[in-house]
Amino acid sequence: MFVAVICRPLSLWIFMEFISARTNPAPLPPFLPFSLLKLAEREAQLRAREKALGEKVLGGGKGRTVATGSWRKSLVTGLAVEGAGAEVLVFEDTFEELDMDIWEHDITMSGGGNWEFQYYTNNRTNSFVEEGVLYLQPTLTAETLGEENVLGEKPFRYDMWGMWPSDACTSNAFYGCERMADAGAQLVINPVQSARLRTTGTFTFQYGRLEVEAKLPRGDWLWPAIWLLPEKNAYGQWPASGEIDLMESRGNKPGYSKGGFDSFGSCMHWGPYFALDKFEMTCQSYTLPKGTGTFNDDFHVFGLAWDEHGLFTYLDTEDQKILEVKFDKPFFSRGAFADVPGTHNPWEGRSNAAPFDQPFYLILNVAVGGLSNFFVDGEDGKPWTNTGTGAPYLFAKAKDVWYPTWAGRDSALQVKSVRVWQKPGQGTAKVLGQKLGAGTAITSADTGAGDESVIPPTYRHKSSGGAKRSGMAGSGSAGGWIFGSLLLLVLVSAGVAFGVYLRMGGFPGIGNRVGGGGGGAYTSVTGAAPYQAAFSSAPATTSTQQRR
Repeated sequence: MFVAVICRPLSLWIFMEFISARTNPAPLPPFLPFSLLKLAEREAQLRAREKALGEKVLGGGKGRTVATGSWRKSLVTGLAVEGAGAEVLVFEDTFEELDMDIWEHDITMSGGGNWEFQYYTNNRTNSFVEEGVLYLQPTLTAETLGEENVLGEKPFRYDMWGMWPSDACTSNAFYGCERMADAGAQLVINPVQSARLRTTGTFTFQYGRLEVEAKLPRGDWLWPAIWLLPEKNAYGQWPASGEIDLMESRGNKPGYSKGGFDSFGSCMHWGPYFALDKFEMTCQSYTLPKGTGTFNDDFHVFGLAWDEHGLFTYLDTEDQKILEVKFDKPFFSRGAFADVPGTHNPWEGRSNAAPFDQPFYLILNVAVGGLSNFFVDGEDGKPWTNTGTGAPYLFAKAKDVWYPTWAGRDSALQVKSVRVWQKPGQGTAKVLGQKLGAGTAITSADTGAGDESVIPPTYRHKSSGGAKRSGMAGSGSAGGWIFGSLLLLVLVSAGVAFGVYLRMGGFPGIGNRVGGGGGGAYTSVTGAAPYQAAFSSAPATTSTQQRR
């Protein structure tokens, strides 16, 4: 009866819409599915962006101009090549949204290899976008798990293994997927939850210029970082394959002995193996002049220029260099590793740039504390020592001292944009698995014009098939409306049928797996099988990872 009532008038409407579209194309009906209306609205916004960007970039700026041969080019700020020294924009994210196709979250308690006090998770409390700014915001784990569980007032186990691929723990190093809290043993769950985002498998580049416009957080013992790691460990495990730290800072107040949130440092990590990391030879810091504010007051550009001859980092403009390292000698010679008996050269036969001659990916994060000497013992009221026992416990117990120095959004790493340029013939870049070649543009078949477009991932993956969708969002495609209407009819009918089916008993013999009928959420229990029900007998209180 329901199908007959709905189908007959809807079929008549489809027929009339088809005839009307053939003879007198009309604008979008207001009652079409929301997604179709948003598609048209999105295209209008992008065309407006195209015009604005064209006017802005063509007006000046280091000899780089927008390619205007195709609307696809200009709306994504693809840059044409103007002479031998011009650059091509190969990656851009201006954070209109948190793009999960580009930025992957780490989910782990491992502490970054430094026994840091935060755990990384994926939720919209610790990583979110607001008004074109990405926020990586540390918060107290007690707000999620309860302070008694974090401190282990009763033995408590926290498990981050995850149930689905999208929430699986990303690193079990240093007990990263499962930890125990027990106050009697001074064991706690990581007292801070935070976020670390990376472009592993989605964007990598070898050589070019990177600029990140960011505002740094303030708050005692915060450790924000913008850095790069190699896509492949071509020369072996860390640090043999290198690490580039564009920006590392401390949230402590200005005047802190190693620099507060008015300072930052740039470093490179390299060496045949862990104990021979010679980062101190390639590390430089910078402090803003007194009276000029802090890095928490305004956004600044943190830049990296990198090619086969060397690299340098800079602040705001390329003439304000922070760290500069020329690849004028092999790193094995630079570190005098031949003087260490039995040390093999992992870069033998490679250029002087090795290990910094491979594609790297981007990482953004806010860490807290740790045992790596990044924070000096005995200074600024540090409540733990790097060599003592129970450091996370002592840090958590001192919350009333350090937490008042945190300042809400001002304790977040805030990022307005991330951009990467390359020169023609310079290195390689790869976006969402597609190689761009040596500093060249992507050929876009979607424009239908056979032209070349530099398509940053934020827009490229969303604009796939853009020309076809542009037609649907226009005012004369009858086939599009018919397809959408039939799809809506099928979904409505399926929903009604499913509802009737459930009313008649649903899936007999299958109970609810989570909640309902007195059953608890499935969690891990010490000494019991994984995902045993929470109400089962167990020697410790338990929890799965919480989502907020």
